[in-house]
Amino acid sequence: MRKSIIFFIAIIVAILAVFAFASCCSDNNDGVAGESRIEESGSDENQSDGKADSIHTHIFDKQVATKPYLAAKATCKNFAKYYFSCECGEKGRYTFESGELADHNFIKINGKPATCTENGVTDSEKCSVCGTVIKASENIPALGHDIVKHDAKEPTCTEAGYKAYETCTRCDYTTYEEVKAAGHNLITHEAQNATCENIGWAEYVECSRCDYSTYSEIPATGHDYDSGICKICDDIRITDDNFFVFTLLGDDTYSVAVNKDYASLLPKGIRIPESHNGKKVTAVVDNAFADCKDLQMKVVLPSGVTRIGASAFYDCANLIGIDIPDGVTVIGESAFYHCSGLIDIILPSGLEKLSKSVLSGCGGLKSITLPSKLKTIGEYALSECGGLTTVDIPESVTVIESNAFLNCGSLATVTGCKGVVSFGESAFRNDKIVAITVPDVCEKIGAYCFNGMSAGATITVNPASLKSIGESAIGSGAYIIWNSDETTKWKIAYKWTGYVYSSATYDASYHYGYKNETYYLYAEINRNSAEKTYRSTRNWARIYDCTNHNEIGSYFSDATLSYGTWIRQ
Repeated sequence: MRKSIIFFIAIIVAILAVFAFASCCSDNNDGVAGESRIEESGSDENQSDGKADSIHTHIFDKQVATKPYLAAKATCKNFAKYYFSCECGEKGRYTFESGELADHNFIKINGKPATCTENGVTDSEKCSVCGTVIKASENIPALGHDIVKHDAKEPTCTEAGYKAYETCTRCDYTTYEEVKAAGHNLITHEAQNATCENIGWAEYVECSRCDYSTYSEIPATGHDYDSGICKICDDIRITDDNFFVFTLLGDDTYSVAVNKDYASLLPKGIRIPESHNGKKVTAVVDNAFADCKDLQMKVVLPSGVTRIGASAFYDCANLIGIDIPDGVTVIGESAFYHCSGLIDIILPSGLEKLSKSVLSGCGGLKSITLPSKLKTIGEYALSECGGLTTVDIPESVTVIESNAFLNCGSLATVTGCKGVVSFGESAFRNDKIVAITVPDVCEKIGAYCFNGMSAGATITVNPASLKSIGESAIGSGAYIIWNSDETTKWKIAYKWTGYVYSSATYDASYHYGYKNETYYLYAEINRNSAEKTYRSTRNWARIYDCTNHNEIGSYFSDATLSYGTWIRQ
């Protein structure tokens, strides 16, 4: 038994020796336990006294799992690897595994947020070594656009605009579409010379859509006065108070008149001051400038004047212009009588009556503007105005008094008259009116009213409203157009005399009128006897023949018509 044990031990020692020898004589192990290699080692440094030490043979069979022999750290997937070593401490080339697996190295993988048009994913986590996933990613649906609407902007001349469009608050989505700038729309303005008081400018252009302009201002020149009148613009300088007499009125304002002592020294241009002693000038007294006929002058009245007295500028033959304030409501009789130098005049808008002879004898007057509130044109108001060719009667005028336009030899055109109820005697006598329409509201045409009109002149009348036509209202050469289809019967209020059978005076004659037919006067002659009534149909005193335009005044062979007022029956 003892021999057996000793024998077994010997065998084991022999085996171990063999393994030790193999380990020192082999290369490093690649991780297969039990492999070894024998290697020789030595160096000149180990030699002493010229003799080398004995050569050491490595046997790499030692598994020392310490840091100096670490070949690769442990991971979650692989154990740590160490180099086999020799008992001398030298490490070999082959490795062995040892220890435990390391923990996973979990890393975060960022997701991708969803956009308006693309899906996204959530964050995930996995091991960077082995790929083990502990948190999987999930899909996030696309968000869609968050739309904001924008109003359109019109382009300007110099800046582009855009159409109405949409944008997204989360992304750069847009439907924006630009509209090009419109460019200037240029309007050309003619040059304007500077005046004494007003600026001027050179020709320039400006845009109708924006404030672009090439406007360049030219300063006002200032006045250059000579004898009270500016030589450039005819403006009138305020005249010195010494030329006037001021009278304090009951309403604590002043009236004005010329100072006769200075009348001969009056400048050509007179501007009456607005005030005197701090109080307004409101009136031009009667005869204020009467008989200043030798002075050629223009007059500007102050804006506060409300009344121009009678004969205020009587016989100022060389008064060539006057500015009447719009606040004047009264102009007295003959205020501008025989002011033959006046060429035109604008009457104030508030004036309601043209007084008697107010502009009579103004032979140079070529135009006149009658105010829209005028109601009455008085006697002789515009008589003897030989230069007047045209006049427009406002609808507000209801009465034209006798002789209002008497002997206006050039007056050919009269318009308006739509409100006139009464035409006075000789109102337009000896004027050269070609045609006039008597308004439907008219009730009376005075004697000789249109007598002396141009040959062939016409007076259009609506007999429905007319109540009387005065004696010789329509003279030789003119004729009436009855503007109505109705049958009209008239009776002459005067008598006619003649010799029919015997000398006698006979009463009454009648007129029957039909539109667009010949109008006749039929005479019914009563002899104050038992003899039968005589009826004449001959063409004497014919009012109007549509074909021949015969006029009033034809004679019956043995009778003469004594003109009188025609009265509607």
